[in-house]
Amino acid sequence: MLKWMLFVFALLVGSMAVYYGAKLFRMWRRMSRWTICDGELISKKTGPRKLSSGGRANKVILAKYRFSVNGKSFTGNTVFPIEILKGEKGFLQKDAEKLLEKITPVVKVHYDPIDPETNILFPGGPGLALLMIGMGIFTLIFGIALVIVR
Repeated sequence: MLKWMLFVFALLVGSMAVYYGAKLFRMWRRMSRWTICDGELISKKTGPRKLSSGGRANKVILAKYRFSVNGKSFTGNTVFPIEILKGEKGFLQKDAEKLLEKITPVVKVHYDPIDPETNILFPGGPGLALLMIGMGIFTLIFGIALVIVR
């Protein structure tokens, strides 16, 4: 009975990890083709996390910037890819302050050429997405192995 409960749990967790990992990877692939332009920093500061995980990483980076595309002005406030998916990236206070120092008055803005309203400062890489996919596949194999091996 326990073996079957673990099997179902592993299938659920593994499939969710693969699904969201693939979603993040597709988002990263799309962002890697976005156009980059110079923008002007309007404001930057740290703020409290709204989606608190209860850990010590309770600060977020809040930045607002302005940039132009074909003569039309846009403003943005998205710093990390997880924010596009309505999440937050939490930092310790000292780490948040170090990152704030890296945000200069002239910023590189990555924007979707089809919809410049969708933009970001730090698009990141595929690391988290690939880790999620790998852990999901491992969990699926583990769940299947529980049933096969007696």
